[in-house]
Amino acid sequence: MNASWRDVRDVMMRIVSTAQNWLILCPERAKDRLSHILSNLKLIATRPGRIIG
Repeated sequence: MNASWRDVRDVMMRIVSTAQNWLILCPERAKDRLSHILSNLKLIATRPGRIIG
């Protein structure tokens, strides 16, 4: 199976989605921190792109 992605935001959303599925495997003391990090990554990944120049 060939994997394809369009940009970094697409890859970040796939990473966040996978990590959210693994959240149940996280130790109880680290779940809140990981959830917060994933929320931040999702926020970054869903922001509109910027024109740099």
